[in-house]
Amino acid sequence: MPFNEPEGNMFGSGEWSYNKVSWLGDPQYYFKAWDEVNALIKGKMPKARIAGPNSSALYDKTQDSCGTPCMRAPCRRSSPGTS
Repeated sequence: MPFNEPEGNMFGSGEWSYNKVSWLGDPQYYFKAWDEVNALIKGKMPKARIAGPNSSALYDKTQDSCGTPCMRAPCRRSSPGTS
């Protein structure tokens, strides 16, 4: 889980956000960071299973498979028990 509860910290709009832009309103920064971290993890651990975004609440847009970065990344092609 590279980013736990992204809307409440690094990719939220509060004081802990790096740019005060919520990933729920404008996900481009979150998706860029996700893609970079996903590539880093997979480069070091090719068989790693990566989950996310693990938001603090269930949001409609994260229930849509097009809204989650994991569905856009290579991890979506791995099912449990496979590499």
